[in-house]
Amino acid sequence: MHYIREDDRRETKASAVLGAVLAACLAGCATTSTATKDDWQTKSTAVGLAKAMELKGFMPATIDCRFDSRAPGSHAYGSRFTWKSIPRNKRWQWAVGVPEYLATDEIRMQRNGLHPVFRKSVREPGSRRVIECSIWTN
Repeated sequence: MHYIREDDRRETKASAVLGAVLAACLAGCATTSTATKDDWQTKSTAVGLAKAMELKGFMPATIDCRFDSRAPGSHAYGSRFTWKSIPRNKRWQWAVGVPEYLATDEIRMQRNGLHPVFRKSVREPGSRRVIECSIWTN
């Protein structure tokens, strides 16, 4: 007669949970961050990061934006992302900037068959300036 020890049951349950998590990750259900302590990107580093992540098979899942400069008239923004696996046949683009700039970008993206899947607006308390960030996909 074979008896199942309690340790064997725990190992079986742990293996099942680990397998489910791994399957979800492989299926693209999980997101990942560019996580460092301060993972804010400048415009030039964000573009490079997005290209590098795309080569690894990832696209932005969410985007956050902020003002990086308090200088009057400055257009220095920071952005940070979480990432997810790129679904088959998906095209995507992200944008950060003042609403007027994004309005012209929006027209171009719509003409290319893209629609917004994530948006955020940030208002700077002192100057009341607004920036927006968004992710678009087909």
